[in-house]
Amino acid sequence: MDFLRVFVLRGNPQTIKQLEGVHQEFQQAAASLLLNIDVGEDPALLTDIRKLENTGYSFVKEAVSMKEAGATIEDLNTYFEKNDMTRGARLIGLVDQNVEIQNAQLHEARDYANRVSKRLVLGLIFACALALVATCGVILLLYQMIRNKAREDRERDERLKLELDLSNARKEAVEVVAHDLKNPLSSLRMSVELLHDELGPQIKSNSEVEMGFQIASRSIDSMQRLIDDQLDHTKIESRQLVLDRSLVNVSDLLRDVELRFKPLMETNGLTFVSQFDRGLFAEIDSARVEQILSNLLGNAMKFTPAGGIVQLLGTRRGPSIVITVKDNGPGISAEARSHIFERYWQVKETAKKGTGLGLAIAKGIAEAHGGTLTCTSDVGRGSSFELTLKASDLGRPTRVQPTSELSH
Repeated sequence: MDFLRVFVLRGNPQTIKQLEGVHQEFQQAAASLLLNIDVGEDPALLTDIRKLENTGYSFVKEAVSMKEAGATIEDLNTYFEKNDMTRGARLIGLVDQNVEIQNAQLHEARDYANRVSKRLVLGLIFACALALVATCGVILLLYQMIRNKAREDRERDERLKLELDLSNARKEAVEVVAHDLKNPLSSLRMSVELLHDELGPQIKSNSEVEMGFQIASRSIDSMQRLIDDQLDHTKIESRQLVLDRSLVNVSDLLRDVELRFKPLMETNGLTFVSQFDRGLFAEIDSARVEQILSNLLGNAMKFTPAGGIVQLLGTRRGPSIVITVKDNGPGISAEARSHIFERYWQVKETAKKGTGLGLAIAKGIAEAHGGTLTCTSDVGRGSSFELTLKASDLGRPTRVQPTSELSH
């Protein structure tokens, strides 16, 4: 301002003209800055500086006019000093105000940054805590699952051990009882037979005595079967059933069974039909397979009413030999079929005709051979039991005609 005052006092027109050009350039630059200022920045300082520059320039023009009008140097100095003090104070105030604004903005930015940092730290801590809780929960769940599994395994092992102990105890008890019964039963059989032979002529003349000997003999046979069934079932349950396997002509085995049961069927008023292929061979225990067939045919004979038909069929089906015992008796209901192979289970209507072990033993023997024993039935139309055994490739079967004809 002192520089401008000197030129005003001297009244140099060229310098004053240059000052007007600088003033116009400043105004254009300030206007451009105000238009392009970033959003969020404070344009107040630039605006105020622009106003101060306009004020200063107006002072200079006023001083020039005073000079041209003949004002003295003292008047001009007084005018400049008065206006320089006011404008300087205003400029200092604007600068201080801008500094305060900038400091406030900086402080606010720092506070915002601190808040964001704290939130980020808290969020990270919370996420870590959640992850820790989740990890602990998973570990606790796995631990609980492992404990439960271990407890279940212990309980299962204890249950299996208890069942095994009970099975062994039952097996030992049955074996002891059977052994203790066999000896007196054998003695009883020998005594009955010996007495029958000694009293032969007298028995023949007395039908009641003869009937008594027959009842005693059948009772002994029945007791023997009960003992044998108990022993067999105990061995099957404990998986200690020993099979005496050999290569067997199953066709011959079926022929022997046919010859044994045909007279019995006819005595009971039944028609017995057998049909099986020749050349059926298998690695089996022939006595045990015959035991299965005897049980099936015995049941068919007991439960089929007089005038009915019982069939014994045997054929090769792929890698297996299939032996079927069919009848046209009363049949077995679906509910009963789901239980007939269970130990001691019997149909209520026929409970007095057996011990309930025969089919369970037959199925156990079949499975010990690696085969199966299944039942299909239609109530009122009869039942069919199918025994499947693994065939031997020794030879191929030959289809033959039925070995007995349908007759009444």
